[in-house]
Amino acid sequence: MWKLLDKKLELISITKNVYEYGDYNIIINYNSHSIFLSLMNILKSHFKETNYNKEILFTYNIVLDNEIFEDLEHIFSYSRKEDVVLSYCRTEKGTMRAEKVVLNDKGQYLLKTTKTNTFLIADDNKRSYFFVVNETYLDRNTVNKDNYLFFEHILCKSFVEKDYVLLHAAAVKFREKTILIIGEKRSGKTTLMFELTKKHSMHPLAVDKVLCKFTETGKIEVLGVPSRIRVLAGTLSKYKDYFYNLIPKKYLNASEKDLWAGKSDGKIDLSLSEFEKFIDNKFCEQGTLTTIIFPNIKQQMQPQLYDMESDSVISKIKSCIYSPICPEEDYWSTIGKKQIVSLNINTITLSNSIINNYLSFELVGNSDLSKPVGNLIKKLSNM
Repeated sequence: MWKLLDKKLELISITKNVYEYGDYNIIINYNSHSIFLSLMNILKSHFKETNYNKEILFTYNIVLDNEIFEDLEHIFSYSRKEDVVLSYCRTEKGTMRAEKVVLNDKGQYLLKTTKTNTFLIADDNKRSYFFVVNETYLDRNTVNKDNYLFFEHILCKSFVEKDYVLLHAAAVKFREKTILIIGEKRSGKTTLMFELTKKHSMHPLAVDKVLCKFTETGKIEVLGVPSRIRVLAGTLSKYKDYFYNLIPKKYLNASEKDLWAGKSDGKIDLSLSEFEKFIDNKFCEQGTLTTIIFPNIKQQMQPQLYDMESDSVISKIKSCIYSPICPEEDYWSTIGKKQIVSLNINTITLSNSIINNYLSFELVGNSDLSKPVGNLIKKLSNM
């Protein structure tokens, strides 16, 4: 059955695009232009179309085919399955549950989402992946979510296998200075990124995730992970004149007290083009680390930067690393555990490099956080 399915996949007429991302090429093939565009609307901030000029990291195929979809349904009907979880947020709402069927001992397996009924055919050894749906998929409002989550999962796992570390962090760039903004949920990462890009003309580099690597030159490379922009209504309400049509009515006139109490926890999807138009600036793809900010948003406090002790820096970094050893940020499930040893080593290397070579600050204060950080970065840029 699998060999027959493999032949069918080879016969599909598809369009091939090659993209440059970091130090690698990634191939995206598709036979459904609308599904392809829904993915590229997220990736286009960091992916640049190119010719083959670097090592190919993996190939991702988007396949819309009723017959192949039925074949996969049949395979799943008689196969032994195990549950896996893909996560982009620590809450239950931020997870995508799937079932996994191992096809053989050659690194080939299937994933089937339990709610949206989509498939991923994976061949880890050949670094080739097929996202498969049938015609009914186009009628669903999940057309962005599961396709993107599968792709992001493969992207991040592939880079971790290349000795990168995936961090829960935003990032901005000013001239040649790259600033990581590391923190847990509701620490103020997105708010600070908004403020720095809007008020201080900095380029956004990452919204929520970055890939970091300690290089042979002794520096840390920061690569932004393209992702959807999901913003609390409370953050957008500071710019309600611009985002009036996006903010739910119940939050438009919410008091500051209500916003601080978390009554605007519902997040709003903001397109990349809307965000770039709002800040009048473009995303950049990567940079070399200059400094790290750990926001700690607190009500009724004037924002101020504080130097941090090494132990505190390491503790905060480790709590924001996506890894099987960090349950709060575990997007790996059973899929990524084979990287746990190398990931531990790379985490230690990255942490030691940061505490020995980079300035790290805790930023404590109310939601108007950007001024002390903006002043610091501009000062560093003139040094």
